[in-house]
Amino acid sequence: MLEAWETMLPKFVKIMPIDYKRVLAERKAAAAKEQAQKDKELVAHG
Repeated sequence: MLEAWETMLPKFVKIMPIDYKRVLAERKAAAAKEQAQKDKELVAHG
């Protein structure tokens, strides 16, 4: 397997619990919302 690593790598699949995936998505959305709010405040204050 190690000799053919480049060929084997695409065959691997990332397995993640559904709840953990949901939490990561929620954190990403919250961070994006927070950044959008900061950008909005920055534009409002010049």
